[in-house]
Amino acid sequence: MGGAWERLVRTTKTVLKHICPNYSFNDESLRSALMEAQFIINSRPLIFLSLDSEDDSALTSNHLKRWVREFTPILTRRTKWFEKCPPISVGSKVIIVDENLPRNLWLKGRVTNTTPAKDGQVRRATIKTQHGILDRPATKIVVLDVGEGEDFIDVPI
Repeated sequence: MGGAWERLVRTTKTVLKHICPNYSFNDESLRSALMEAQFIINSRPLIFLSLDSEDDSALTSNHLKRWVREFTPILTRRTKWFEKCPPISVGSKVIIVDENLPRNLWLKGRVTNTTPAKDGQVRRATIKTQHGILDRPATKIVVLDVGEGEDFIDVPI
């Protein structure tokens, strides 16, 4: 019956009362207080952390925001003008960039054929997905560094 988000609403109210106990907020001060409350709430651990290990820090929601900001941009290697990267090869597992798919849904597949340019870099690739065979430019393909496997499905990443 909404217990999870009702509990988060209560936690947010508690944090706001501790930040400014007797304060009537205007728009800007409420926004600042909510941002601080968001940081405090997202700093709560998401997983159990053993007390035996002193050097490990608990995984929090703030870590996930950092992962999206810092790690996902390096999935697509933007080395076009600075250094050569290995070309896309037949058999590579890839994610296909498609603006028509819903947010956070990525079509995955395996490269079946490539079209190299005169400089040896692959410019287009034919990809087998569970929905059929697609031909895409290399700029709309992200090669995954994963082990061998046979099946690919569309799932949120």
